[in-house]
Amino acid sequence: MPKSFKSPVLKEILMDLKKEILPKLEPDKEQVKRAQKLVKEIQKLIDDAQIQAEVMLGGSLAKGTNLKGDHDIDIFVRFDYERYKDKDISELLEQALSPLAIERVHGSRDYFHLKQDVNVEIVPVLKVDDPAKAKNVTDMSPLHVAWVQKHKRYAGDIRLAKQFCKAARVYGAESYIGGFSGHVLDILVITYKGFENLLKASQKWKDKEIIDPLKRNLTLEDFNKSKTDSPIIVVDPILADRNAAAALTKEKYEMFREAAAKFLKKPTKSAFIIKPFDLEKIKKKYKTKKVVCLEIEPLEGKTDVVGAKIMKAIKILRNQLKFHDFEILNYGWNWKEGEPAKAFFVFPAKNLEPVSKRCGPPLEETERVANFKKKHKQTFEENGRICTYVKRAFTDPKKLISHLIKTDDLLKSKAKRIKLC
Repeated sequence: MPKSFKSPVLKEILMDLKKEILPKLEPDKEQVKRAQKLVKEIQKLIDDAQIQAEVMLGGSLAKGTNLKGDHDIDIFVRFDYERYKDKDISELLEQALSPLAIERVHGSRDYFHLKQDVNVEIVPVLKVDDPAKAKNVTDMSPLHVAWVQKHKRYAGDIRLAKQFCKAARVYGAESYIGGFSGHVLDILVITYKGFENLLKASQKWKDKEIIDPLKRNLTLEDFNKSKTDSPIIVVDPILADRNAAAALTKEKYEMFREAAAKFLKKPTKSAFIIKPFDLEKIKKKYKTKKVVCLEIEPLEGKTDVVGAKIMKAIKILRNQLKFHDFEILNYGWNWKEGEPAKAFFVFPAKNLEPVSKRCGPPLEETERVANFKKKHKQTFEENGRICTYVKRAFTDPKKLISHLIKTDDLLKSKAKRIKLC
């Protein structure tokens, strides 16, 4: 754990920060009233269609953990289990919602997007109290809401954790982000009994640490192997064999721990401020280094799919740069829907040498050594291997990136256009 303020001092500073920051994070009460009004309107449509289902608010609004400025409203329509367990509840809901301007969204079970000035999602679920009866993972969502509502005392801490992660650019479980979801932060804050306790605990996490709010003495064998690639395993409080943090990447995990260590060493309100992704500031920050900036115009499509393609484009560039021996000191990218993505790479100021050493097989492998010598006119021996010097195709990372943008078909397939800026 990093050297930090002594516990009483840290506690006092955090209390002052909470008093200053939390009021700024609490949402407008009008948003809650608007959502509740919408719930009543949808309930009336359900009743008029003679469907046995109850409509309830879901997500962070229902949990009381939403942030000011969040414009997402999740609404669950809970269908009676015995009556509808074998029926297409998405189809039934679509018919009932026909008076509204809805758009059907395809998924493991189709749900609906309500076209308003805020993002409203209406999700059909079966009403279950026992997770084993769930036909779809969304059936358990109201149970998650109920679990968080039992721990209302941590609502403020959850808001702090969300804002902290947003400022650290590690919030969101979408595939192109690979960060901490709101659900994971709910579990972590409640498990560790507060925001600062979570930050402290993060400094002690071991690889593949299992974090279970119900302390069920689970091991990795209790989980689907494909869902344990994440650096930590955050056990779902409702379903013991589900890793809620399955989407968390090593990169975002490390970024979170670094941000936590920095905050514990010196708590400051700037840790909760989302700073704009400013390429000009990045260039100034690394003015003694070589900085290459990119603008990526995304393809059309679903947000998650489009974002994943941008991420793949960045990965292609990283892999090619490493293959050509360029040292990437830092890199980053950011994308706001409706705008081009921005990306940067930081390299040492000096270009690579025009030639690089390439070592071949061990000297005792005479046939392979002979073939190596046929391919390369000038060779030498070093540490028991046959070696040579080869001319580099690229010594300047910017020229390599420019070349890839023009010629790499896989890279070009991930965006409408990529350009240096």
